Amino acid sequence: MKLCAAAIVLLLSGISVRAADDTFQAASIKPNTSGLQSMQILPIAGGRFTSTNVSLGILVAVAYDVRGFQISGLPGWAWSEKYDIVAKAEGSPKYDQFRAMLQQLLAERFRLRLHHEPRAMKGFALVQDKHGAKPLKAHNEECAPDSRCGGFVINLASIDGVRVNMKQLAGTLAQQRDVGRPVVDKTGIAGSFDITLRWSTDGGDDALSVFTALQEQLGLRLDAEIVETEMLIVDGAERASAN
Repeated sequence: MKLCAAAIVLLLSGISVRAADDTFQAASIKPNTSGLQSMQILPIAGGRFTSTNVSLGILVAVAYDVRGFQISGLPGWAWSEKYDIVAKAEGSPKYDQFRAMLQQLLAERFRLRLHHEPRAMKGFALVQDKHGAKPLKAHNEECAPDSRCGGFVINLASIDGVRVNMKQLAGTLAQQRDVGRPVVDKTGIAGSFDITLRWSTDGGDDALSVFTALQEQLGLRLDAEIVETEMLIVDGAERASAN
Protein backbone atom coordinates (compact mmCIF):
# COMPACT_ATOMS: atom_id res chain seq x y z
CA MET A 1 0.00 0.00 0.00
CA LYS A 2 1.44 3.38 -1.01
CA LEU A 3 0.19 6.66 0.32
CA CYS A 4 -1.09 8.99 -2.37
CA ALA A 5 -3.46 11.25 -0.47
CA ALA A 6 -3.82 14.84 -1.61
CA ALA A 7 -2.84 16.15 1.80
CA ILE A 8 -1.71 14.49 4.98
CA VAL A 9 -0.71 15.94 8.32
CA LEU A 10 1.14 13.05 9.89
CA LEU A 11 3.12 12.74 13.10
CA LEU A 12 6.23 10.61 12.72
CA SER A 13 8.34 10.89 15.85
CA GLY A 14 10.54 7.89 15.05
CA ILE A 15 9.59 6.18 18.34
CA SER A 16 8.66 2.52 18.15
CA VAL A 17 6.00 1.37 20.58
CA ARG A 18 5.61 -2.14 21.93
CA ALA A 19 3.35 -1.87 24.97
CA ALA A 20 -0.26 -0.80 24.95
CA ASP A 21 -0.98 -0.30 28.66
CA ASP A 22 -2.68 3.09 28.36
CA THR A 23 -6.11 3.76 26.94
CA PHE A 24 -8.07 6.77 25.75
CA GLN A 25 -10.73 7.98 28.17
CA ALA A 26 -13.25 8.20 25.33
CA ALA A 27 -13.17 7.59 21.59
CA SER A 28 -15.61 8.11 18.74
CA ILE A 29 -15.13 6.14 15.51
CA LYS A 30 -17.42 6.79 12.55
CA PRO A 31 -17.26 5.69 8.89
CA ASN A 32 -16.33 8.47 6.45
CA THR A 33 -18.15 8.11 3.12
CA SER A 34 -17.16 11.47 1.61
CA GLY A 35 -15.15 9.85 -1.19
CA LEU A 36 -12.41 12.47 -0.80
CA GLN A 37 -8.77 11.53 -1.32
CA SER A 38 -7.36 13.87 1.31
CA MET A 39 -6.89 12.68 4.85
CA GLN A 40 -5.62 14.22 8.03
CA ILE A 41 -3.98 12.86 11.15
CA LEU A 42 -3.30 15.60 13.68
CA PRO A 43 -0.67 15.31 16.42
CA ILE A 44 -2.21 14.83 19.82
CA ALA A 45 -2.58 18.18 21.58
CA GLY A 46 -4.14 18.83 24.95
CA GLY A 47 -4.98 15.13 25.21
CA ARG A 48 -7.09 15.18 22.02
CA PHE A 49 -6.36 13.03 18.95
CA THR A 50 -8.21 13.59 15.68
CA SER A 51 -8.01 11.74 12.36
CA THR A 52 -10.24 12.39 9.37
CA ASN A 53 -10.93 10.13 6.38
CA VAL A 54 -8.24 7.63 7.39
CA SER A 55 -8.17 3.89 6.69
CA LEU A 56 -7.41 1.21 9.25
CA GLY A 57 -4.22 0.44 7.31
CA ILE A 58 -2.91 3.97 7.80
CA LEU A 59 -3.91 3.94 11.47
CA VAL A 60 -1.95 0.72 11.95
CA ALA A 61 1.07 2.34 10.26
CA VAL A 62 0.87 5.32 12.62
CA ALA A 63 0.27 3.24 15.74
CA TYR A 64 3.23 0.93 15.08
CA ASP A 65 5.53 3.45 13.34
CA VAL A 66 5.75 1.47 10.08
CA ARG A 67 4.93 2.05 6.41
CA GLY A 68 2.22 0.40 4.34
CA PHE A 69 4.58 -2.08 2.69
CA GLN A 70 5.55 -3.35 6.17
CA ILE A 71 1.98 -4.50 6.86
CA SER A 72 0.83 -7.87 5.58
CA GLY A 73 -2.48 -9.65 5.95
CA LEU A 74 -4.96 -6.79 6.23
CA PRO A 75 -8.18 -7.35 4.24
CA GLY A 76 -8.89 -5.07 1.29
CA TRP A 77 -11.55 -3.04 3.11
CA ALA A 78 -8.93 -2.03 5.71
CA TRP A 79 -7.24 0.10 3.03
CA SER A 80 -10.28 1.29 1.07
CA GLU A 81 -12.81 2.11 3.80
CA LYS A 82 -12.20 5.32 5.76
CA TYR A 83 -12.99 6.47 9.28
CA ASP A 84 -13.16 9.64 11.37
CA ILE A 85 -11.77 9.30 14.89
CA VAL A 86 -11.90 11.69 17.82
CA ALA A 87 -10.31 10.41 21.03
CA LYS A 88 -9.59 12.05 24.37
CA ALA A 89 -6.79 11.13 26.74
CA GLU A 90 -6.23 12.22 30.29
CA GLY A 91 -3.59 14.94 30.64
CA SER A 92 -1.06 15.47 27.86
CA PRO A 93 0.49 12.09 26.96
CA LYS A 94 3.80 11.91 25.18
CA TYR A 95 3.92 10.47 21.68
CA ASP A 96 5.08 7.04 22.79
CA GLN A 97 2.12 6.91 25.16
CA PHE A 98 -0.16 8.11 22.35
CA ARG A 99 0.93 5.26 20.09
CA ALA A 100 0.32 2.77 22.89
CA MET A 101 -3.18 4.21 23.30
CA LEU A 102 -3.83 3.99 19.57
CA GLN A 103 -2.66 0.38 19.47
CA GLN A 104 -5.06 -0.44 22.30
CA LEU A 105 -7.91 1.38 20.56
CA LEU A 106 -7.37 -0.56 17.33
CA ALA A 107 -7.27 -3.83 19.25
CA GLU A 108 -10.52 -3.05 21.05
CA ARG A 109 -12.60 -1.46 18.29
CA PHE A 110 -11.23 -3.18 15.16
CA ARG A 111 -10.37 -6.47 16.88
CA LEU A 112 -6.86 -6.09 15.46
CA ARG A 113 -4.49 -8.97 16.17
CA LEU A 114 -0.95 -9.10 14.79
CA HIS A 115 2.60 -10.21 15.35
CA HIS A 116 6.05 -8.96 14.31
CA GLU A 117 8.38 -10.69 11.87
CA PRO A 118 11.77 -9.46 10.56
CA ARG A 119 12.28 -9.72 6.81
CA ALA A 120 15.02 -8.67 4.37
CA MET A 121 13.87 -6.75 1.31
CA LYS A 122 15.00 -4.26 -1.30
CA GLY A 123 15.21 -0.75 0.09
CA PHE A 124 17.27 2.42 0.26
CA ALA A 125 19.83 4.05 2.51
CA LEU A 126 19.47 7.81 3.02
CA VAL A 127 23.00 9.23 2.84
CA GLN A 128 24.72 12.56 2.32
CA ASP A 129 25.47 13.38 -1.32
CA LYS A 130 29.23 13.90 -1.63
CA HIS A 131 28.84 15.95 -4.82
CA GLY A 132 27.67 19.05 -3.06
CA ALA A 133 25.97 18.88 0.31
CA LYS A 134 23.32 21.52 0.86
CA PRO A 135 22.96 23.23 4.25
CA LEU A 136 19.94 21.91 6.08
CA LYS A 137 17.86 24.45 7.99
CA ALA A 138 18.28 23.63 11.67
CA HIS A 139 15.31 24.14 13.95
CA ASN A 140 16.47 25.25 17.39
CA GLU A 141 13.39 27.11 18.57
CA GLU A 142 10.86 25.88 21.09
CA CYS A 143 7.53 24.74 19.66
CA ALA A 144 4.08 25.58 20.93
CA PRO A 145 2.15 22.58 22.30
CA ASP A 146 -0.44 22.80 19.51
CA SER A 147 2.05 23.31 16.66
CA ARG A 148 3.03 20.77 13.98
CA CYS A 149 6.54 20.40 15.31
CA GLY A 150 7.83 16.88 14.89
CA GLY A 151 5.53 16.19 11.94
CA PHE A 152 5.11 16.54 8.20
CA VAL A 153 2.61 17.92 5.74
CA ILE A 154 2.74 15.54 2.76
CA ASN A 155 1.23 16.07 -0.68
CA LEU A 156 1.58 14.15 -3.93
CA ALA A 157 4.82 15.94 -4.84
CA SER A 158 5.97 17.73 -1.71
CA ILE A 159 7.12 17.22 1.85
CA ASP A 160 7.23 19.94 4.51
CA GLY A 161 8.61 19.02 7.91
CA VAL A 162 8.94 21.12 11.05
CA ARG A 163 11.59 20.21 13.60
CA VAL A 164 12.14 16.70 12.23
CA ASN A 165 15.23 14.51 12.24
CA MET A 166 16.81 12.37 9.55
CA LYS A 167 15.22 9.15 10.79
CA GLN A 168 11.81 10.76 10.46
CA LEU A 169 12.66 12.03 6.97
CA ALA A 170 13.79 8.53 5.94
CA GLY A 171 10.49 7.08 7.11
CA THR A 172 8.50 9.74 5.28
CA LEU A 173 10.41 9.23 2.03
CA ALA A 174 9.62 5.51 2.22
CA GLN A 175 5.91 6.19 1.88
CA GLN A 176 6.22 8.25 -1.30
CA ARG A 177 4.81 6.66 -4.45
CA ASP A 178 8.10 6.80 -6.38
CA VAL A 179 10.10 5.33 -3.49
CA GLY A 180 7.75 2.73 -2.02
CA ARG A 181 10.47 0.77 -0.21
CA PRO A 182 12.04 0.82 3.24
CA VAL A 183 14.47 3.70 3.81
CA VAL A 184 17.04 3.64 6.61
CA ASP A 185 18.89 6.71 7.83
CA LYS A 186 22.65 6.46 7.25
CA THR A 187 23.33 10.20 6.97
CA GLY A 188 25.09 10.48 10.31
CA ILE A 189 23.39 13.86 10.70
CA ALA A 190 22.09 14.66 14.19
CA GLY A 191 19.64 17.35 15.21
CA SER A 192 16.24 18.64 14.12
CA PHE A 193 15.52 20.51 10.89
CA ASP A 194 12.82 22.28 8.92
CA ILE A 195 12.48 20.38 5.64
CA THR A 196 11.05 21.58 2.32
CA LEU A 197 11.15 19.19 -0.64
CA ARG A 198 9.43 19.63 -4.02
CA TRP A 199 9.37 17.37 -7.09
CA SER A 200 7.23 16.61 -10.17
CA THR A 201 4.70 13.89 -10.95
CA ASP A 202 3.87 14.66 -14.60
CA GLY A 203 6.40 12.19 -16.04
CA GLY A 204 7.60 14.59 -18.75
CA ASP A 205 11.17 14.99 -19.98
CA ASP A 206 11.71 17.92 -17.64
CA ALA A 207 10.04 16.28 -14.65
CA LEU A 208 11.97 16.44 -11.39
CA SER A 209 11.98 13.11 -9.57
CA VAL A 210 11.96 12.84 -5.80
CA PHE A 211 15.44 11.30 -6.05
CA THR A 212 16.88 14.26 -7.95
CA ALA A 213 15.01 16.77 -5.80
CA LEU A 214 16.49 15.20 -2.69
CA GLN A 215 20.01 15.71 -4.03
CA GLU A 216 19.49 19.22 -5.40
CA GLN A 217 17.42 20.66 -2.58
CA LEU A 218 18.70 18.88 0.53
CA GLY A 219 22.08 17.48 -0.44
CA LEU A 220 20.97 13.94 0.33
CA ARG A 221 20.74 10.76 -1.74
CA LEU A 222 18.95 7.41 -1.75
CA ASP A 223 21.23 4.43 -2.40
CA ALA A 224 19.62 1.09 -3.24
CA GLU A 225 20.50 -1.77 -0.89
CA ILE A 226 19.00 -4.75 0.93
CA VAL A 227 17.67 -3.74 4.32
CA GLU A 228 16.12 -5.72 7.15
CA THR A 229 12.61 -4.51 7.86
CA GLU A 230 10.23 -5.38 10.64
CA MET A 231 6.95 -6.60 9.19
CA LEU A 232 3.59 -6.56 10.91
CA ILE A 233 1.68 -9.74 10.11
CA VAL A 234 -2.02 -9.23 10.74
CA ASP A 235 -3.74 -12.30 12.17
CA GLY A 236 -7.21 -10.78 12.27
CA ALA A 237 -9.18 -7.53 11.91
CA GLU A 238 -12.85 -6.53 11.82
CA ARG A 239 -14.73 -3.39 10.87
CA ALA A 240 -14.96 -0.94 13.75
CA SER A 241 -17.54 -1.63 16.40
CA ALA A 242 -20.27 0.95 16.94
CA ASN A 243 -19.68 3.82 19.35
